[in-house]
Amino acid sequence: MKHLLTFAFFALIGMGASAQVSITDEKIAATITPETTRMELANMRVELIAAGVEIRYTDIKWDSNNKLISINFIAKNDAGNIGEYHASPLQADQSIKMVSNRQNGEICVGLNCE
Repeated sequence: MKHLLTFAFFALIGMGASAQVSITDEKIAATITPETTRMELANMRVELIAAGVEIRYTDIKWDSNNKLISINFIAKNDAGNIGEYHASPLQADQSIKMVSNRQNGEICVGLNCE
């Protein structure tokens, strides 16, 4: 049973966060959409912290169908730069991005980060 639970935990981490977090030598990037689940947000936070970006979610709201409708968060990278985002309400077609440039330490949080 213990092995089954361990496998399930790592399978969930791999399935959820890998589609929304990208870590390369040049940048660390994450994307949040209305389809992002609670588990994905938690996994995303763990992955980002391991890569050098601390992210703190605040004031998260979900609708009755577990769709993300509002989120505020602050991201801080190893260079000490901070990005902050407030999305209320979050539109169905929005993708909120957080991109931390590893070369120059810049951080971008918003709808138009690359």
